[in-house]
Amino acid sequence: MNIENWKPFYKINPDDNQLIETNLIYTPLISPDGKIFCMNFDHTSKYQNEELAHWLPHRPYYTKEMVKFFFDRELKYLTVFSRYAWAPRILDIDYSNQRIFFEWPGETCNQIVYGGRNLDDMCPTWKDQMFKILKDIVDAGYYKTSLYPHCYFIDNGILHTFDFYGCVEANNPYVAIEDIKGMIGETSGPRFDAAVTDGILNVEILFKEALQSWVKWPDNVLSEFYQRLFNE
Repeated sequence: MNIENWKPFYKINPDDNQLIETNLIYTPLISPDGKIFCMNFDHTSKYQNEELAHWLPHRPYYTKEMVKFFFDRELKYLTVFSRYAWAPRILDIDYSNQRIFFEWPGETCNQIVYGGRNLDDMCPTWKDQMFKILKDIVDAGYYKTSLYPHCYFIDNGILHTFDFYGCVEANNPYVAIEDIKGMIGETSGPRFDAAVTDGILNVEILFKEALQSWVKWPDNVLSEFYQRLFNE
């Protein structure tokens, strides 16, 4: 697909209600008709460089190799979860340019949660659906750390999730910090440091911490889900 006239997509910062970049890995783009989302894994993009410079001026580890590493992970885990109804509906994958395209309803849950609307009004069963997504992932033998509202969207009453690059196998939840340090923001550094031993990151620690306290959703549902997944 030609992305020449596509526009970058942003999330709402809950701290000040300003629009900011959604992630530190790929550039999210929306088609002119607003119906297709593109994950553009391009380490040279303005979105990931100039636009981040005001708060992250130096990114020496944001490299072509790191972005390729995460593109490959996104593809791997998209394939793993493609059979589930909550996976995004993939329209095209441009392997040479590292772009993934899927159907798009126009916004993520971030715009709903922090835009003054109520998730219960938009999708009355969102809590049940979110728990099922997490249980499906855990039951399949994986963890997924990208749990923020901007990693989910609602399409025709169905809750979907994406950003699978944050997944790992539960029986081998380790990633070399050297491979991913280019995507660690300043505020996340201490959290990652606490989960690293001898240069190896234990993603299981990040996943469970995200559920218990780090990632915020209405009614603190992730903490409840953690109890149901691991303590019942």
